[in-house]
Amino acid sequence: MEYMAYGIYYERYEDMNLNKYQKFMTNLALRQDCQMLESACTRKVIYQKPQEKRTDDNLEYQIIMKNGDTKHMHLVARRKQDGAICKKSVWLLKEDCERILAGEIDWIKEENNVALYDFYYYLKEGYQPQMMTESISQIFDFPHSNNCILVQTSKRLLEALPEDFLVRKLNGKELIKPGKVHIIYRTEYTFPEGAMQMMNMVSNPEIRYVS
Repeated sequence: MEYMAYGIYYERYEDMNLNKYQKFMTNLALRQDCQMLESACTRKVIYQKPQEKRTDDNLEYQIIMKNGDTKHMHLVARRKQDGAICKKSVWLLKEDCERILAGEIDWIKEENNVALYDFYYYLKEGYQPQMMTESISQIFDFPHSNNCILVQTSKRLLEALPEDFLVRKLNGKELIKPGKVHIIYRTEYTFPEGAMQMMNMVSNPEIRYVS
């Protein structure tokens, strides 16, 4: 639980029709500076204040699981500031995730982790799970730059309760319009190495590639 990572990103988005998407993917395959990392199924349960309208500027917390892997789940704090998306993450054990989703949170007070305790504070201030999503993405990286591209072919709003987060198959409503593919162009801001060491920060490629 002592692990904590930071990431700052700039993003732009594009919804492509299938014809343009096919040409786009062909061009990516021809580029020598680009490599496909993986296809990923990413599930999130998103915490916000119930009365707040969801905007990028609002602080939200996300519990994230990728490819059904309960051994590598994250709790991520996300907020957009001055056009940049700022994320702070900690690992979550499966049993801790289950306790949080069941509303059992007092144990967090005993954890020696600032990010986790901040989450506890916001839960006490009224943050609740507001929605659960699941997306299917292909992730393309440009190893000699700070850029990556996430090609999102599906994003569903899941029709389930928070405590069902770990259930393998859940029904949901598709959010991407028929005949469209959602593209996320992401550029990561990198801190100077000295600043990273001084603030005891590490970067986390896991959250860099989460759609």
